Amino acid sequence: MLTAVLVLEGIVRVAGSEAPLETGVALYQALAHNSRLYVLSNEWTEDEMDLWMRRRGLTGHLTYLHAPIPGPAGRLDALRRIRSWRISLVVEPDPACAAAEIADGWSTLLHTHAAYSRPEWRPDYQGSPRPWDALTDEIEHQQALRLSDRRLTDE
Repeated sequence: MLTAVLVLEGIVRVAGSEAPLETGVALYQALAHNSRLYVLSNEWTEDEMDLWMRRRGLTGHLTYLHAPIPGPAGRLDALRRIRSWRISLVVEPDPACAAAEIADGWSTLLHTHAAYSRPEWRPDYQGSPRPWDALTDEIEHQQALRLSDRRLTDE
């Protein structure tokens, strides 16, 4: 069975708010039903997360993780504290955190909500959405390392 960590802010809940995100709630429900799920927050304590989640009927997870330090360092620290199951997937809303998690060996799914439903509505629109540079650079770096790994060849 898949063991997953789902970051609360930016996926299930609007960061800095109590507003839920509809697609994130649906993702939570799918993961809670089909996996061993942890919920991670850097904004709220375990008690605050528990109250918010129970009010919305989101009770299918194992437990909560609090990352008191924001950003990649706090995320990695929280993930390393999990001892009960081998984590198969981290669902992450922050590209910088996703890049750090991939570099640290975690399988990571970057899940982002578009602030604008159509890219051309954005004030900085220039023809096409820009790539997440840190994430794409890290993926390319890891692919290059794998291709040059002599342990994987017959030589």
